Amino acid sequence: MILNKQNKEQKRRVRLHELEELFASLSEVVQFTEYPICKLPPERVKGLRDEFEQSIRSDFYKALAVEESHTLRRILDLDDYDLGFTQAQGFLPPEIARRIDLNVDHIRPIPLNGDNSLGNLALLPKKINNLKNTFEDLQRSCLNASLIRVVTPKLKEDGTFHRIPIFPREWYYIS
Repeated sequence: MILNKQNKEQKRRVRLHELEELFASLSEVVQFTEYPICKLPPERVKGLRDEFEQSIRSDFYKALAVEESHTLRRILDLDDYDLGFTQAQGFLPPEIARRIDLNVDHIRPIPLNGDNSLGNLALLPKKINNLKNTFEDLQRSCLNASLIRVVTPKLKEDGTFHRIPIFPREWYYIS
């Protein structure tokens, strides 16, 4: 039983190291940012997640359609119709959503005292978002630390995060 537990712990540490190397190899696009581990009350976390689902995600898509239209055109091949639809509806047109795999991610996660401000959100390929979440979960389970390293988009010259980090195009599309 003890050996089995130690073996699982070792496997988690190996996976954590692999993910750390993967994200380090993407240093042109992402960086590590340390945040203190904190315990928010569950009702606060739930309230923020509910608010995000009800309106914030939609507001973010609307803002991107206006402020990041050039990037959306370049990465996702959106045209004027797609951008207008997204700006009006707060989500991508269904025919676009069927071929791309995206997540709106909290740069500073809600459980680490993140918020729903549009500046704390980024559009990520779903596979990167899933790996990012696994990386954070593994740190919580493997390390006894007061800080957690979060994978965040690179900072722009003005000190704000890129809201659409530029990964290889194929990472955005459903295969």
